[in-house]
Amino acid sequence: MTDEDKPRFVAVMYWLAKKYPLRKGQEMVPRKLTTEDLADWFEVLRDVHIERLEWAAKYHFGHSSFFPAPADLRNWSPMAPTPKRLPLKDAKLIAEYPAPTDESRRKLQEVFDMANKTFGTRLRVQF
Repeated sequence: MTDEDKPRFVAVMYWLAKKYPLRKGQEMVPRKLTTEDLADWFEVLRDVHIERLEWAAKYHFGHSSFFPAPADLRNWSPMAPTPKRLPLKDAKLIAEYPAPTDESRRKLQEVFDMANKTFGTRLRVQF
């Protein structure tokens, strides 16, 4: 996550707090999140993509009756669908990258042919 994702992160955390209130005696009391709690959670989960975190929070809500710890959300996040690819920042470099030549394709095919003979695999060059 980046600093730009903080509003979405805070929305996820408040959504979780609303879904998992605290029980005080016979009544349910809303869970309170301090700015310090949010900052700590954000730092601990900074390496998790925000879309995966949102998915993990929803998945946790459907599969657990307890408020999640950061580790719970981290454990659910790899199961999330892959986020959409972000646009390349420097597509110009890729456009300038030279296409493979016929010579390089031929050499690569020779390597694959040798692997086919040695290991019995069926590898092909596909560009």
